[in-house]
Amino acid sequence: MRVLGLDFETTVVDPFDATKMRITEIGAILWCTKENKPLEILSQSVWADDYVWHPLMQEITGLTEAEHKEFGVSPISALHDLFLLMEKAEAVVAHNGKNFDKVVLECEVKRHAMESVYPSKHWIDTIADVPYGKRIETRKLEFLGPSHGFLNPFSHRAIFDVLTMLKVMGQYDFEKVLARSKEPDVLVRAVISPPFGNTKAKGEKEVAEAKVRGFKFDGTNKIWVKRIKESEYSDEVAACAWPVVMVKE
Repeated sequence: MRVLGLDFETTVVDPFDATKMRITEIGAILWCTKENKPLEILSQSVWADDYVWHPLMQEITGLTEAEHKEFGVSPISALHDLFLLMEKAEAVVAHNGKNFDKVVLECEVKRHAMESVYPSKHWIDTIADVPYGKRIETRKLEFLGPSHGFLNPFSHRAIFDVLTMLKVMGQYDFEKVLARSKEPDVLVRAVISPPFGNTKAKGEKEVAEAKVRGFKFDGTNKIWVKRIKESEYSDEVAACAWPVVMVKE
């Protein structure tokens, strides 16, 4: 099967709201799941005059504002190239894709009125859809490489993150990954102490543990959440030292 591995780097308009972020770098790889190899690669810096620069962007990716302006193409041009590659795939694979990359992409499609050329594809999220064993406690991509025997030399550069994600996925039975991607998901909340007041030390420890387990901060609702398979809810409750509850969406 041919899938499109996808990752975006973005502006930092609002670190907790993916709908407000703009794409600054695209990493996309057409991948053969049978032979676990790349077939076609797209790596592109993206920039537009209305983008807002934030120093944190350079801290995360290493790219400067001047480099984005020099090498970046317009969002519309970059999306057209991405869609041509996406058309060749049967599904899209992204790490935390359902909560981030898919949201960012669909907002950009709407922003540029590109709905008519946006390919409709099934999405696979390697956070929840890869059947990691119990020894793999983290879901953070920067740690998944070492947990699977290799290092990502350029973490948070889009194309390298895609390669890392696909190499990790390649160590599992893809048919099982695909089957899991079609199972129902649930959003769960980590009921952890707020990191302030008398609970500061406890709260900071719980937040650190929640991050390792793949929970993300929902800035709108001020809660720590992650998406898992409905069938794994009882295991998640048992694995966490604090209560875990389902969130109604």
